[in-house]
Amino acid sequence: MNWNGLPDTVECLESALKQSYRNYQIILVENGSTDGSYEKILEYFKGHLDCGFLSSSPHKDKIFPLSEKPLDFIECRGQQDSGQRVVLIRNEINQGWSAGFKTGLDFFLKKNDGDYLLVLNNDVVIEADYLGKLVETAVRNPDFGVIGSIAYWYEYPERIMSVGGEFTFADWQLYTDLSDLKRKAEMSFPNEYLVSVLTGCSMFFQKKSFSVVGPTPVYYHFWEDLELYYRLRNAGFGLILNTDARLWHKGGTAENYHQGPTKFSSYYGIRNKFIFAKRNLGILEKSYIYTVFAAKMMIRVFFYRISKEVKQGMLRGVLDGFRGVTGKIDLKN
Repeated sequence: MNWNGLPDTVECLESALKQSYRNYQIILVENGSTDGSYEKILEYFKGHLDCGFLSSSPHKDKIFPLSEKPLDFIECRGQQDSGQRVVLIRNEINQGWSAGFKTGLDFFLKKNDGDYLLVLNNDVVIEADYLGKLVETAVRNPDFGVIGSIAYWYEYPERIMSVGGEFTFADWQLYTDLSDLKRKAEMSFPNEYLVSVLTGCSMFFQKKSFSVVGPTPVYYHFWEDLELYYRLRNAGFGLILNTDARLWHKGGTAENYHQGPTKFSSYYGIRNKFIFAKRNLGILEKSYIYTVFAAKMMIRVFFYRISKEVKQGMLRGVLDGFRGVTGKIDLKN
């Protein structure tokens, strides 16, 4: 999915087009960009876009030589595709990641005859055998819900960003990343193992799982992937981490990753936790979110040294969480 991120999207597409497993189709959702990305993507597909910006990539081995152009693509306007390698779907208005994901998912469920769906963030680069390794895991584990991989930092290719995690309801996040484990035992992971949460930058689903858990939720930003994981696990599907499949994710940068939340992330992170609790949790866990978690957040607002903007996001997140506010909110006011 692209939103005002043409260079990232082109780099991701070039690595996707290099896959050794060839039985796939790319569905690209252009999610209401305002920087002319849609027109430039069409130029790229036709071979008319200057891709000199890729020369600075630290992952040249995964994107060069560039794929032959023009690409076999179609602009989808409701019609069934005719087997083109790439399908381009345009959302006129940006309604967030989850709405863009739903656009691509609806096309996959209704008009694509594939058995599996790999959802990638546009700011990732994948190895040439990435898709093939996920398919192999899927064949070995027919009852899987989602398969994921180890994510490495884009600018530090040997540093692990995420290996998945476990659900928790105790604090800011809904899950804990296995950070200590990944640093202490990077070379001792089994090839595949079960987790509760996978990194949301790459999610490999099987089509039949969506018929069990229903349509993807819409949060605008944050938590939609976590709800899918939670519902799939409760429906009896396993979440599998394949440690042989590797990708590199920008996701900000390693330097600013731990600098703390923004007004945007604090608001949607907190508010959407209430939405998640209301939709999915039992009375005890839900009560914890609406009492202890809410109190913790208010203590941070009034007693922690946090920027004024972040405090505003946190406070409004708690209040809107209690009010049941959903969707996109104007945080400028």
